[in-house]
Amino acid sequence: MMPHTKLAATLLIFTTFLLPSTLWANADFEAEIASRIKARGDAGYYTVEQQTLYGSHFITSLYRANGNQPVWNKASIKTLLVEIQKLENDGLNPKDYWMDSMTDFINTKNIDAKSAVDLDMLLSEAFIRAYYNLRIGKVDPEALDKSFNFPKELERKKILPAIINQVNSGKINESLNDARSKDTLYVNLRNALVQYKKYKTAGGWPLIAKGKTLKPGQENARITQVRERLTITGDYQGSTADPALFDTDLEAAVKQFQKRHGLDIDGLVGPGTLAAMNITVEQKINQLRVNLERQRWYSDEIHGEYIIADIAGFRVLWIKDNEVIWETRSQVGKSYTQTPMFRSDINIIEFNPTWTIPPTIMRKTILPGLKKDPDYLGKKG
Repeated sequence: MMPHTKLAATLLIFTTFLLPSTLWANADFEAEIASRIKARGDAGYYTVEQQTLYGSHFITSLYRANGNQPVWNKASIKTLLVEIQKLENDGLNPKDYWMDSMTDFINTKNIDAKSAVDLDMLLSEAFIRAYYNLRIGKVDPEALDKSFNFPKELERKKILPAIINQVNSGKINESLNDARSKDTLYVNLRNALVQYKKYKTAGGWPLIAKGKTLKPGQENARITQVRERLTITGDYQGSTADPALFDTDLEAAVKQFQKRHGLDIDGLVGPGTLAAMNITVEQKINQLRVNLERQRWYSDEIHGEYIIADIAGFRVLWIKDNEVIWETRSQVGKSYTQTPMFRSDINIIEFNPTWTIPPTIMRKTILPGLKKDPDYLGKKG
């Protein structure tokens, strides 16, 4: 990861003092662009420093709309660099958007037409890559799960003119904000990532030693660790003369933590709660980054009224206009009998349905259980 504030400040200094207000608008630039567009033809990709520019279709359309003149000036470059740095808060890595290469070009004092075109194209590629990743995600979900059926493709012909107009008008931040999901879940995850990065900068939190379940009223050195852990994340906001005592304020803080993490809210620090508290800040940040990416895959597809099976939370939610109007617990398969993930319209509701034991559960669980104990099914209810 690149340093946050210092790097952004350095890049802005480069941009302010080394770039003129109008970049290399001359016949050599125009000829160089025209030559590359002609060489590419109707297919293929542009390359800069042996790196492939996958937004070549967009880049071609962008320069044709601009009369083969430079697209980027001092102000728009400054804005783009700031916006790329902000992608960290979306769980994306600014280094994936040509930050290092662009900085090298920006620092070149005597830039020729070829290098000027290289830089202008890199800036265009960085922009469209950021737009694309914010709009539909960076990872192809179907490459991870063949059963994924939330296809999300950009209607390129429909949206391209508006994007080109925004770029040529210098409305870089407006365009990228348009691409960023406005869904409540996405916004909450993004805010959480910002907060957990602050926790990391401050040093994270200590691990709580393993041991027996901690209960209200007990006094134990491990309780001091629990109090410190919950103070860092704001769950515990009380004060006490005896930090080793499991008092009512700490019990309330434990319940608050359990509620936030979808755990049984019993106020006890048992194995499950302890494991959740001992997830490191780095692991939490990675979880948030993964879930932000998942939201980009389908956040535009879930709105209005819908039902969602929260597999990780063992629950089913009926949501309408971002409000949960009903929820219930659900069963979830094990790793070898995974609950499938899919999207479907609901057109039939069956109340009190029968349930037939699946063959794999019958073969691997029920029959072995009956062989050991004839009353296995009765005991299981």
